[in-house]
Amino acid sequence: MKKLIPHITIIIILSLIVIVGFATNSGTIGGLIGASGAFFLEPYILVAGVIAGFSKSYRKLLINGLLLSFVMVTIVYYNVSQWHDAIGVSNTLSQHIYTYSIRIMDVFILAHLINIPVVLYSKNSS
Repeated sequence: MKKLIPHITIIIILSLIVIVGFATNSGTIGGLIGASGAFFLEPYILVAGVIAGFSKSYRKLLINGLLLSFVMVTIVYYNVSQWHDAIGVSNTLSQHIYTYSIRIMDVFILAHLINIPVVLYSKNSS
């Protein structure tokens, strides 16, 4: 149970952000949750989050999540930029930072959710 403290902390922090956003009627929370929900369905995010989630220790989870996030962002940026060039869409740097930070956050959320049963049922847990 001691190994789940970082997971529980992350879940509590995310829950508090959502609760404060709803309590203050902040429009940015709705956009954040909507974009996060939409990006969860991207195959690259699902694959990166699941692979990172099977890490045996929390340190490896963070390292694998970070490395896989960089790989995912590179692949998605290449694919999306080609598609945007073809249809004539341009985004500002702040829009790119916002969307890619949400994608990275989704990878880590998914990795934490997958890692909870891995930590609970690992054979070398104390």
